[in-house]
Amino acid sequence: MLNSDGARWYRRSENFLQAIKVGDFASTYQHYQPGITLMWINSVTKKVVWETQDLFKMPRWSLENAQDFPKIHAVSKTVLVGILSCLLIYQMILITKISSLKVALIYGFLVSIEPYLIGIDRWFHLTSLESYFAFSAFLTYLYSLTRGSKLPTIATGAFVALSTLSKLTGFVVLPLIIFMEVVKGYCAKNLKRSLISLGIIIVSFTLTVFVLFPALWVDFSHVVQKLFGAVVSAVDNDTRAQYFKPPFSYIYYLVILAFKLSPVTLLVFIGSLIAFVQHFKRKESARGRFVLAYFLTFLLALTLSTKKIDRYALALVQPVLLFVSLYLAKLKYKTLISVIVLQLISTVFIYFTNYPVISGHYSPVFGGVKTALNMDVYENSGEYFAQAAFYLNSLGRADVYVPDNYESFKYFYQGNTLRNYSESTKYAVTSVDFDRKASRNVVGCEKLDKAFGPSFQVPFVYVFRCDI
Repeated sequence: MLNSDGARWYRRSENFLQAIKVGDFASTYQHYQPGITLMWINSVTKKVVWETQDLFKMPRWSLENAQDFPKIHAVSKTVLVGILSCLLIYQMILITKISSLKVALIYGFLVSIEPYLIGIDRWFHLTSLESYFAFSAFLTYLYSLTRGSKLPTIATGAFVALSTLSKLTGFVVLPLIIFMEVVKGYCAKNLKRSLISLGIIIVSFTLTVFVLFPALWVDFSHVVQKLFGAVVSAVDNDTRAQYFKPPFSYIYYLVILAFKLSPVTLLVFIGSLIAFVQHFKRKESARGRFVLAYFLTFLLALTLSTKKIDRYALALVQPVLLFVSLYLAKLKYKTLISVIVLQLISTVFIYFTNYPVISGHYSPVFGGVKTALNMDVYENSGEYFAQAAFYLNSLGRADVYVPDNYESFKYFYQGNTLRNYSESTKYAVTSVDFDRKASRNVVGCEKLDKAFGPSFQVPFVYVFRCDI
């Protein structure tokens, strides 16, 4: 699939690469999020692919060609998944040093099969990069607490910067680290050492941001004003505030987690929280307190923002899985194996019912898509639009009207995609979403031809044949 934002980031990556090539550094600012890491990664990927194609005298792939796009998309996502995989391995190494190999292996296993996490990680977008970099920063900081070396401290600042350069919300991990370091210095009665560590983190953060964000070199004040304005807008004045109002907005991301986590993960997480509360003051609960502090920090930041988007909950999934891993590691061997087997069964079921778009998972325990629609929390970010495009490609190259998620369909469709209905329209592709519980009614296109979505649940995307 291609999420609608993904199409825009392909264009922004092309603009970013062109700006770098001609030295127009001001134009490397493409968006407020700001997406710098994704644009760097995809620019390098595109440059390597083009050079390889030139070497073998092959025509260069183009975004304008629907036959090329699946190849471009596959290569771009493979590189992203490779980077996320390296970050996961890095996290497992740190967890081994901070806790134990057993906890690290359980964590790696859970991250590797948690359906929604895997589904979102295969998007072309910013949220996974932000989440993995932020959690890597946090784990690196925890590791630095046990080492006298300055290298982990430097790496902490760099990872926070990479998370922030992916998406601005990644910055919230920095105040948490600052708070933890100040508390550590106060308790150890060595605030001077803590201030030095914080100085190293902030310098590392600043240098990383400055080096990787060329627009700051030539138009610092303008870029900072744009970024600050985006933060204020997301917190106070986002259009989604009209759909997700208090008091429901306060629990929005908890509801999303309930829908998106596998049933086994959710159940074990609740059990782990109960066990944590019972042993809160024990020394062995310290790691759980740290991880829960990270979880609550991101949850608070996301809750305070009026911009409510379900995939933003991804930042909460990794701390949930580590928190669960800490408690699963304490179980007896037979009990642990039973949980692992149940998780595998749950994962296979979710994959089978949602294939090939795993991010479309809504837990059947809570009524799946139907309940999500009734609660107005269902969101279609491009799920199953590619499948509709592939289906229509097999029927020819008719004019197709797509009123919603236009980009998610257009790049895969080999015919003409219309933003507005016209007399030449032969098919209409519509979908349900958080602001509409039923598919749009397009006059003249009432005959349902095909529907796409998870098995045994409400379809996401509908293809209607138009009267001609």
